[in-house]
Amino acid sequence: MTSHNEPHAEPAPAAESDLGSATDDYAARFSGAVGRWMLAAQEEAMLPPLLADASAAILDVGGAHAQLALPLARAGRTVTVTGSVPECERWLRKRTGGLAATFVLTSSLRLPFPDRSFDWALAVRMMTHSADWTRLVGELCRVARRGVIVDYPTNASLNMFSGALFGLKKKVETNTRTYTLFRDRDVEAAFREQGFRVAERRPEFFWP
Repeated sequence: MTSHNEPHAEPAPAAESDLGSATDDYAARFSGAVGRWMLAAQEEAMLPPLLADASAAILDVGGAHAQLALPLARAGRTVTVTGSVPECERWLRKRTGGLAATFVLTSSLRLPFPDRSFDWALAVRMMTHSADWTRLVGELCRVARRGVIVDYPTNASLNMFSGALFGLKKKVETNTRTYTLFRDRDVEAAFREQGFRVAERRPEFFWP
């Protein structure tokens, strides 16, 4: 296991994974009725533990898409959002309006926070596009006191056909990206290496 204090090389730009989901183009994918339903299902799966404690400090890594920062800010929670380029702050402010959310410009793979700085650390739309997802998990675990929440596509259900169907998906969505599928046991092992255990899994969707 790598010590939290061991120095790391700076991550390459290609290792960042928040830009694709932070853009206005990506946000448009959730502007219709189906998109709003998907976001509601995501909130139902992820928000309960974050809303249970009104005083919790929450870090949303790569969260300029505001899919969780917005409902958390509406609920009066203290939210810090990171982004890897300055434009992320503009996108975040556009989506959260005047609601309180702190923005920090930083790599998601080298967070500038001391160990255990936040009650909860979360990352949505991040693991599957990260070039170094285990390092991302390590950083989330390092800064979290109570827990970490992530989403990821598994290699179960229709995802097993994702490679063969990617061309069709690209034609339909136009702005989709390649993504990594995970086995639950591999994700569990990555968290276990950081001293964390998986407390709960909440499947969201059957379709990829």
